[in-house]
Amino acid sequence: MALVIHWQGGDHTRMTGKKNKIGQTRWAVKADVVDLVRNLARQLPDLSIAAILN
Repeated sequence: MALVIHWQGGDHTRMTGKKNKIGQTRWAVKADVVDLVRNLARQLPDLSIAAILN
């Protein structure tokens, strides 16, 4: 993805970046993390799981 910002005063800034794929968000986590949380949820309360993940 390419972006050009046209500033007041005549300057231009060119930026590039990657776009997310369709259906992909920045909040996606890997499947192994989801499995870990599911396993921990059977044994521990939420506060303990948060402490482990942090």
